[in-house]
Parts: sequence; C-alpha cells; structure tokens
Amino acid sequence: MLEALAANGYPEIRLRHERVLSAVDYDGTRLSRIAERLGITRQSTLSTVRQLEEMGYLTRRAIPNKPHAHLVAFTDAGSKLLEFAFACLDKVEEGVRQKVGSEDLAIARRVLAAAARA
Repeated sequence: MLEALAANGYPEIRLRHERVLSAVDYDGTRLSRIAERLGITRQSTLSTVRQLEEMGYLTRRAIPNKPHAHLVAFTDAGSKLLEFAFACLDKVEEGVRQKVGSEDLAIARRVLAAAARA
C-alpha cells in the first residue's frame, strides 16, 4: 500500500500515518478513541495526527463543552487519499479473489474479522 501511495502522489505517508488514518471514522473520531483503537498512547497519537494535519490530510477541532477533547476528521485532501487507498485495497482484493475464489476470500475475511475482535 505504501508503495502505491508513494507512486501516486503521496510519498510522505508512512506506516504510522497509515495506521492513524485507518482508525479515523469518515465523519470524525475523538483523539482518545483513535489511541484506544490502535493500542497506543494519546500523546503518540497526537504527534502523528499533528503530522497529518501539517500535511493537510486531517483536521482537529475542540469538542464543545468537553475540555481537552478533540474530534479528528478528514480534510478534502484526506478524503481523496482515503478514496485512493480504498481503490488500492479493492484491486488487491480482486487479485486475491481471482487466485483463491470468492468462497475462500469470504472465509479469509471471516477469519480475519474474528481475529480482530479477539
């Protein structure tokens, strides 16, 4: 994925950025929830979110009546990056489907989903 991103105008994206971006809901996510999803500290999450803000992919805004709480959301550029990443994943998935078939791909998805919940 990182190679595809770099080859298509996103050379600054690193694995830590990809991880944080994957933890942000399309309509925004609290910073503390992103940290929780990734199993990393809030400070580490904030550092990466700030980098992504500087790159123009994320925005962070205070949540009214919640001191110290921030909502992290995609900018327009971040939404375009997300759309490109999903298109890349679709291509990968189609390649896997062609190699193993739809049924085995469905089994793999169920197994991975169960492992992620465990």
